[in-house]
Formats: sequence, C-alpha cells, structure tokens
Amino acid sequence: MASLLTRYPVAATVLLLTCSNLFMTIAWYGHLKNTRSPLIVAIVVSWAIALLEYCFQVPANRIGYSVLTLTQLKILQEVITLIVFTLFAFVVFGQAPKWNYGVSYGATLIVMPRGISDKVPVFVGLPPVGYFQISTILPHVAATLLPCIQA
Repeated sequence: MASLLTRYPVAATVLLLTCSNLFMTIAWYGHLKNTRSPLIVAIVVSWAIALLEYCFQVPANRIGYSVLTLTQLKILQEVITLIVFTLFAFVVFGQAPKWNYGVSYGATLIVMPRGISDKVPVFVGLPPVGYFQISTILPHVAATLLPCIQA
C-alpha cells in the first residue's frame, strides 16, 4: 500500500480528498435531513463525522504536497468538493443539478488562479492565468453570471 502511495501520489491524494470531502459534506449538510433532532446533537454528531474527514484530509495534503504546490492542492480540493457536493445533493436530498449550477462551476474553474506546474498537468488544455488577469476579468464574469445563478 505504501508503495502505491509513493508511486502514484496525485491519484492517492485525489482518492483521499474524495473520501475527506464525502465526510465533510455529510458533517456539514447531513443533519439537514433530520432537523427535528436537538441542535446540540447535530453539532456533536457533525464534529464526530468531521474527525473522520480530517483522518483522510491530513494524509491527502501531506502526500499531495510532495508533488503539488499548496495552490494546486487547494484547487484540486475545490474541484473535488463541487463534484462530491453535487452528487450528495442529488442522492441524499433529491436535488437534481441545474444548468446554472454547471455554469457556476465552470466559471469557478475558469477564473480560479491556476498554479499548475509542468510536472503535474491537472487541468490539461487550460492556460495559466495570472492573479492580475483574474482580478481584472472576475467582476465582468460575476456580473454576467450572477443573473444566471439566481434564476
């Protein structure tokens, strides 16, 4: 097992972050399925589930940081979070994804700063975008997408 982690650190990071995000999503939103339970019970149960999240998240970041930058780890985590949350909302709450969610997710990936190195091409085909370019286009993207998201 240890040899697989060292041989495929990005794949191991993705797998561990996916598990972490599943627990995180359950901890953050699972209690909304049963809002009749006392708030203190929801808090304690959520904290217990969050402990499991950290059992996956900490090793994922340690392994991932050996080959990815901190920014790359954060971007990877956010992409996984969007995917896990969308599936969770559909499976647990029956909320089907809408087209404007897809537009929002796509815009998030487009305007998110990318510090992808040539060692690990996480987002193939997307050119690197600098912070100043993003800060210039972000207000325009937000103004265009906000009416769509609120629809």
